Amino acid sequence: MTFPPWEVDDHLTDASEIVGNDHAPAKGQEQKSKPKRMLSAREALKPVRVFSFNHNVPIINLSDATNTQIFYVSGHLGVIYDVKKNEQYILRGHVNTITSTCASRDRRWLVTGDA
Repeated sequence: MTFPPWEVDDHLTDASEIVGNDHAPAKGQEQKSKPKRMLSAREALKPVRVFSFNHNVPIINLSDATNTQIFYVSGHLGVIYDVKKNEQYILRGHVNTITSTCASRDRRWLVTGDA
């Protein structure tokens, strides 16, 4: 399967770029070039932040003496949330909704299952 090469603007310089203003630049002004980078199809829909969790699947405490982290599930995503840093590490890979989770006794390994 071949995916189209997605392009994303790294930044927008003015409102005309947002609304797609196609007017030619005024005399004496040059058109601004926008830096672009190619995204793979996988990156195009990459989640940035997760705001919910599945209340039917247990939340796992991964905290120890040095780390304050929890693991929870949201749909087909697993999330490790670092409480001190307020950062989420989003784990992708399931095609279906995650229905079960388990951690090893030392909290080094996590297992998830979907249905």
